[in-house]
Amino acid sequence: MNALTRFLSRGMEDADRRVAAALVPPSPEPADRYLMNSVVVTAIDRATLRLRDWWLASQSGQWLGRCADSFSSTDWRERYRTIAIVVLTSVVVHVALTLFQGPRPGWFWMAIPALAALFGSILLLASRTPPSTH
Repeated sequence: MNALTRFLSRGMEDADRRVAAALVPPSPEPADRYLMNSVVVTAIDRATLRLRDWWLASQSGQWLGRCADSFSSTDWRERYRTIAIVVLTSVVVHVALTLFQGPRPGWFWMAIPALAALFGSILLLASRTPPSTH
């Protein structure tokens, strides 16, 4: 190995080590320790835990949990169809309420409802496809 080849290979190895060291993500431990010692973060954490416990103990929370469990246990086609109907209904209501306020200039205000309608349509089509056999 001549001097030029050795110089280039060691330079490439050094560059590789430096890039690898620069790409290592910083450790979140110092920030976690700081946040765990913060009085404000501790109070927010306790408040959210208490609100979660109150919600889970409430009749509304239990009813919603039963609804979510029954929805999760249904066939995926039925879930897709239900989600598609909800999304498409919300698109129609949103567009109707927006138009009820008066005509909007341009077309840009329709971008998000169009994307939501596309998503709902894809879900509706997916719910009607036969199951794959592979």
